Amino acid sequence: MITQSKIRWQSLPITVALMFSAACNSGTKAAPAQTTTAKTATGPAAQPTNVKKANEPKTKSTAVVAKSAKTTFAESPFKIQYTQTAASKGEASKTAVTVIPLDGYKMNKDFPNSLTLNPAAEAKITKTKFSPADAQLTEQALTFGIDFTPASSGPTQFSGTANFSVCNESTCKLFRGEKLAWTVPTK
Repeated sequence: MITQSKIRWQSLPITVALMFSAACNSGTKAAPAQTTTAKTATGPAAQPTNVKKANEPKTKSTAVVAKSAKTTFAESPFKIQYTQTAASKGEASKTAVTVIPLDGYKMNKDFPNSLTLNPAAEAKITKTKFSPADAQLTEQALTFGIDFTPASSGPTQFSGTANFSVCNESTCKLFRGEKLAWTVPTK
């Protein structure tokens, strides 16, 4: 027969463990490091130096930078080429953006490729949003042709973002918001 006193003693280790856990997590935390600027020398050659203090909160900029870092060209499974034939002021002209997959990759024909151009101050662009129907797509390349009329002589700046996908035998890689920028010379 189990008595009430046996039950109390059997649950004692659990009760002690909970009390110990509560005492350890009582809300006291170590003070975060603080960074301020101090000068190590005086005069015009003085340079600021980082000094840690105990009460300043840590910034999260390091984590943000790491998350927003883009892959470099050497790591990308594609290259982008721009057609930059000289245009003439006031005349209808063309330029193009072409995405070319590198060896071992091909363009994903099932992905909804798109291009969005930012308005150009130096030209009138006939269309700024391009859908898959506006593109020439093969396994070897994706090309968007852009019609524009330069408003002035000099360089005509283009910029925008592209969405596309390239695949190899084992995986497909999606690229959304890939930034583009190029210049077309204008006479």
